Amino acid sequence: TFFSSGLVFSFVSPAPPPAPAPAPSPSWTEECPANFYCKPHSKPAPCPPYTEAPAGSVAVTDCVAIAGYYGQPGKAATQCPANNYCPRASVAPNPCPDHSAAPKGSSRQQDCKAVAGWHHNGDEYGSPTQPCPADSYCPAASISP
Repeated sequence: TFFSSGLVFSFVSPAPPPAPAPAPSPSWTEECPANFYCKPHSKPAPCPPYTEAPAGSVAVTDCVAIAGYYGQPGKAATQCPANNYCPRASVAPNPCPDHSAAPKGSSRQQDCKAVAGWHHNGDEYGSPTQPCPADSYCPAASISP
């Protein structure tokens, strides 16, 4: 404060602006949906490609390969190669039984079908194979001669 010619001048520093309100931290209070994982206080994150997870998953490693694919939990999965089958959650392809074949992306052992000249010695595909008997015809995918 100072005086000049009978006038009083007063300098007041302006008040600092109010501090900004803290940003709300994201949180997820509902159960995490299927095919997502939810870290604490975070929004749902999608599982990596070709993987799935049950509702309520909390870590990326809860995401496992879908049927017809294989890979480590929490990583993008790879399509199952031909002549193999990959059930859900496979970390490696499973080879078809000897003398049988399956297309890429197969998910069940029953997808493995006998090659020509061989037949399954059970009543379903995926069972072990044996050579076609003499004087018999066994095209590919034969259950019996």
